Amino acid sequence: MGNTIITGPLLSQDEIHALFSFEPSQDSSLSDSCETNKPGIIDSGCNTNGATSMPASEPARESDNVENQNKNGVDDIITSKSPVAHAEEVTRVNPFQGFLTFEAILRGCRQILKEHFPLGRISLVQPRGNKTTATVHSLNEDGNATITGPYVINLEPSRLKECLLKQQLIVASVRVSELDDTERDYLLALSSNQRIVSIIYLPLILHGRLKGVLVLNLRETVRMTDDNTAFLWQMAGLMAIAIENRDRFHVECRRSRQFTLVSKIAKLAVSEIEDNMLFPEVCELLRKSFDYNSVQIWVVTPDRLDLMGHACRTPREVEAEQRITSMVQECSRRGQIVCNDDLHSEFDTEPNCDDGSQLAAPIHFGGKCSGVLFIDSGRSDSLTSEDVNGMESVAALIASRLHNLLVFKNSQRSGEYLQAVLEAANDWAILSTDIHGYVITCSVGLQRVFRLSQQEILGKDLLNLFTNPQVQRELITFINGNANAPCLERFHVPQANGKTTAYLDLTFQRVYDHDKQHIGFLCVVRDATKKLLLLQKLKELTITDDVTGLYNQRGFFRALRTEMRRCQKYHQNFSLCFLDLDNLKQFNDTYGHLSGSQALKETAGLLRQLVRPNIDICCRYGGDEFAIIMPQIGKIEANSTIEKIRVLLSEHFEGKMTGSFGIADVSNRIIEAMELLAKADRAMYRAKSQGKNCIVLSD
Repeated sequence: MGNTIITGPLLSQDEIHALFSFEPSQDSSLSDSCETNKPGIIDSGCNTNGATSMPASEPARESDNVENQNKNGVDDIITSKSPVAHAEEVTRVNPFQGFLTFEAILRGCRQILKEHFPLGRISLVQPRGNKTTATVHSLNEDGNATITGPYVINLEPSRLKECLLKQQLIVASVRVSELDDTERDYLLALSSNQRIVSIIYLPLILHGRLKGVLVLNLRETVRMTDDNTAFLWQMAGLMAIAIENRDRFHVECRRSRQFTLVSKIAKLAVSEIEDNMLFPEVCELLRKSFDYNSVQIWVVTPDRLDLMGHACRTPREVEAEQRITSMVQECSRRGQIVCNDDLHSEFDTEPNCDDGSQLAAPIHFGGKCSGVLFIDSGRSDSLTSEDVNGMESVAALIASRLHNLLVFKNSQRSGEYLQAVLEAANDWAILSTDIHGYVITCSVGLQRVFRLSQQEILGKDLLNLFTNPQVQRELITFINGNANAPCLERFHVPQANGKTTAYLDLTFQRVYDHDKQHIGFLCVVRDATKKLLLLQKLKELTITDDVTGLYNQRGFFRALRTEMRRCQKYHQNFSLCFLDLDNLKQFNDTYGHLSGSQALKETAGLLRQLVRPNIDICCRYGGDEFAIIMPQIGKIEANSTIEKIRVLLSEHFEGKMTGSFGIADVSNRIIEAMELLAKADRAMYRAKSQGKNCIVLSD
């Protein structure tokens, strides 16, 4: 069986420079952008010259070609179809990073790779936590076809498992008769007359962690050159970033769904809904929120387990629904969480369900196990530690209601029930008040959210907890009965906390007794500061250049349109300067790319030093190009500032690197942002043609 492994060794500094640099064309379109379609959690950014680029195309070196034939005459090496056009790929690869689904990632990957490789099926394989199985998503040769998967497969001895273990690029041409089972069953699309199959296994690694393997099924054998090998490694890095973005995005979405779910269940727990409707509704909420196969709530009686509520993806027979699994029995006996997170388990599976991860969480009250919350995900190895913690929170919220069912059959509300819920909610401030808004009970989470003890708030007006005047006014209206909504929900409410400001999510709801009489309010509050700061930081990362700290191209266009609208509204002049550093490539070749990156940082510092603070906006447009947005002045006034920058830039780099500047303004005519940018760009190119290190004003 022909099989060649091409490893990805650590590159020398010179190799890294060669891999991530290319000479941009002088007539490249200004519309080429480094921005992504969506803000990503991780951005690959630009190289030290400001543009993510493919390895430069060059003739394959004869000494680097590995051409072996096995005894059956099958080529061992897949070889290149055509050189990689690096500048052309920049505009295609950057939007690829913003994809947040496996389908989008695979389709974007196919779109890029199909011009350089004769692609058949492409597959994305991710090892699962148990290290014995993996998840496979595939996209067939027809790019418009629906993605197949996910499939959970066992990792049998195969080229796929070898790639996962060694984390090396594997390129092979194999006879159909010599394919392993994994390839034949999941990874390849074989035609009836096909005798030889060409395969590429590309490990996707980010920060030393394996994010998955991209498997390319090629329709024909082609020659692999250094260019295409380097291109594949760069694609691997970009795909690893995209997968990391997708994973982080889905983790945050899952956390958000968990909070929403707990909030809804907390409301149900204190509502007047009958027990025989409450527990099925909790099960259905839980099942739909996370697309579980089935959810059950069991109550522990002295002599048996009774099913109080259940929800299933598909209808079940009564006998199947009532069947008690061994996991539920073991959980009620131990009083501890029992989790099966593998394809193979010592416990029997939920009836009529495929193999999948299952969890049984005890519902504790007063130190005793009064029930069991059982979930079947329907997917192998799909339960994380956050899922386990989330199920514990849900179990804690319904614990008192379940206990209330057993002890106080005819009572839907009791002080003991409410207090148990409050004590179980450590991460939320849960308060109950009378009809006038004075606090009756509160959870221990109050201290974490408001920095107050229970003794400091009991009996006090709820309004004293909040420092935001708008929220105080809305609460007064709601408490006085002037609001039509059954509950009041607000998100990211500013809350003064000493010298800092926190941001809270709160829910305020009326509570009624058996006779539908209003007896008070329930208030649930969560500190959302960390989540909000993370979202703000992610937003800043999408508009900031990581080399200079200036706005990147995305931030530039946003600021340009905003400032132009402001100046046009108040009939003010507006100027835009476009700067291209002269001789940056020669500077990099002479002093190295690290020095080139430092030069870009110093250039950014010089721009900040001479422009008007808090008025002018400096941006790195891309590569060696910078832009300065100069509101409220025309090009004549702007020229004096730009001349100082030109002189200081030449002096700072001792003539080794200078700048060519083009300035355009809107004058008294209303023009669009792209038209103004084009005028400044044309002026800059005229400065280049006039010998560089000069300023040209647009016509």
